[in-house]
Amino acid sequence: MLYLTTTDNWAFSVTVTVGAYAAQTYTNSASNNNARLASNGLLAYLNAAGRPWFGVVTWTLSSARSSTAGTRFTYTCGNIFTLNAGAATCLGLAAGAYAGAATSTTDAAGSWWPKVRPSVRSYARDLDAGDSSGTGATRPGSPGAALYKPSVEVIANGTDAARLSQALKTAASPRTVSVYQAITDSWLSLSLGEIQRSRQGVDYRFNLSCVGA
Repeated sequence: MLYLTTTDNWAFSVTVTVGAYAAQTYTNSASNNNARLASNGLLAYLNAAGRPWFGVVTWTLSSARSSTAGTRFTYTCGNIFTLNAGAATCLGLAAGAYAGAATSTTDAAGSWWPKVRPSVRSYARDLDAGDSSGTGATRPGSPGAALYKPSVEVIANGTDAARLSQALKTAASPRTVSVYQAITDSWLSLSLGEIQRSRQGVDYRFNLSCVGA
């Protein structure tokens, strides 16, 4: 799975009403600027102690690969609830009333879920602020990331290739991505550079050049 930061308005608001409890409005932080961060932010809000349904209703979040190689999120609380359309663009959650669970009707913005899990090689070097750091004005490069330049490789089909091209159209600048690394069971935040695509039998091999974000 891979989630791009995009130029969408990530400071969206969504109003949630659970059963007879008072409606609550969540406003996503603009810094939660990819679908992974935004979906988790909404989940944390829904389960926070300040909600009127806290202690009675517990929300869960799951995700799945769509037929178009994006991510669809499902929020479940086991109770009737309604949503407004605030999160439609970024998370794909349509407005309406739901009997216990709501699944995205469109792919989350900037999401890419290829048929084969991405392989992250080498190391993401995370330095303190400065010219050689991902947190400074200058992105990591020589000498900052010269010895530890991570690469992300993906085997993907035609549907995956089309989805990545679509997601890249709205990528923010600088391009940053969240990539899941299975071997460490963790998410890496990387700066995305050149993307190379080559044939791999009937599929494609993608090589995403990255540096530590």
